Amino acid sequence: MRNKAIAATSALIATMVLALPVSATPLGSGAPFTQVLPGQLSVEQCPVGYQGANGLIVDVSTRQQYTECWPANAWEAYRIGGSTWERFKESGGTYDVAADRRAWEAYYAQIEAAKQAAYEESLAWNQANPGRQKCVSWGPFTDPNGGQSSGGVCANPVSAPVAPSGSPSIPAEPVSAGSVGETDIASSSASVSASAPVSNSPAPSLPVDPVPSGGSSYRGSGFPFTVVVEGQVGVEGCPSGFQAANGLIADVGTRKVYTECWPERAWTAYRLGGETWDLYRSTGGTYDPSVEIDRRAKVALLKSRAREIAEAAAKLTPGIERCSSWSGFGESGRECAYAFIQPGSASPVVTPASSSSPTVSPIIQAPASTSSDLGQAAAPTNSDSSTSNSVSVELQAVQVSGSAFAVARQALLITPDPEEAASISSLASAISSLRTIQRTVVQTLPRDPSLNYRVTSLTPEICKASSFRVRVNTAGVCQLEIEITDSAGNSYEILRKVRRTK
Repeated sequence: MRNKAIAATSALIATMVLALPVSATPLGSGAPFTQVLPGQLSVEQCPVGYQGANGLIVDVSTRQQYTECWPANAWEAYRIGGSTWERFKESGGTYDVAADRRAWEAYYAQIEAAKQAAYEESLAWNQANPGRQKCVSWGPFTDPNGGQSSGGVCANPVSAPVAPSGSPSIPAEPVSAGSVGETDIASSSASVSASAPVSNSPAPSLPVDPVPSGGSSYRGSGFPFTVVVEGQVGVEGCPSGFQAANGLIADVGTRKVYTECWPERAWTAYRLGGETWDLYRSTGGTYDPSVEIDRRAKVALLKSRAREIAEAAAKLTPGIERCSSWSGFGESGRECAYAFIQPGSASPVVTPASSSSPTVSPIIQAPASTSSDLGQAAAPTNSDSSTSNSVSVELQAVQVSGSAFAVARQALLITPDPEEAASISSLASAISSLRTIQRTVVQTLPRDPSLNYRVTSLTPEICKASSFRVRVNTAGVCQLEIEITDSAGNSYEILRKVRRTK
């Protein structure tokens, strides 16, 4: 379909005519349904019945100007374009385009409605997950000509709410979900999920490459481990032992063509590149690149395991990004996951009264294993390393800093003991209700003897504080820091500001 902008009936269509016989009237884009008249005319100056639209035609050789006057039905068919214009021409101008116009109007209305719905859905997701953005796709929709349109809408992310009383907002840094190391991939293939990108079987050793002999004296990229023959040949045309790959070499100086034939080890090392290819060359071709293949496979398994741990933790704490760090076989990194809070759903925060099980399990275990194949050598230096026969990854302790309200919500999601989590949440809620403006020198603080926490004054020149009370000695803002540590090692930091009236 030729997309043309919808214009008013007075739209001006310009056509450049490259060459015309002297005094010949050019044909317009709408021939034979239009009339072409000399000069530049307005649509009102076109003949009756041809005032649907007008277009300017310029003969660049004679600099003469013409006006193409369109009947309304021909102009509408031409504006819609595509099959509508073709059917109009085939019918000799009798085709009624009203049905096509309604079809296109319905099609465009459908797209606009879908875009609006996608925008509203994306915005709802963003509002339910402040600081996050989720895009929503729409379509595909089929237009009257058979083409398809689709796309996506991304409403702007909604900023996280500002903590009350000047307390800092929850940090954007993801919460740790645990870590994995080399011993955590010492399981059999039965313990690897279907999402794991590679097998945990060690890569088989590659046969030693044969010594090159014969061929051309021309040197290729794999010299001195490859054989170069004159002409262009396929892999089957390469010498025996050098049929792992072939490459074409064109010498522009002599206009000759050569084929470089590769042995398996050399080609594998060259394809892996970097240190592997350097090591292969420095050892004269004795280095086995299957060692690097095995190492990369184990790194991929490490990433896969870490991703699974992060995803499992994220599902248990919707609205909080969880990350799992991994380290081993010469590399390290982390994998993160985030579970969106469904728009309009209840808060992910639950109270112990509504759940008999912990909100977060402190241990994520993989199925028991019967083999330690992956614990064997990824490089010659660690062939004797011992490994565990099971995978057990403990969630790392996390640090959460924010307002008292935020800590009250997140403690229920992170602290594994439900009773302890409820106590932390209650203490944080009580701290959030602490009066910001106090009329007395001393104000009693909420307490919970069952918890491990401390209260510190960050402005000792203004106020003193303990877990029992806060004493504001002079005018100014008193800044309090409340640090709560649960039995699993997770720590929560609340910053609170108070002042005393004179």
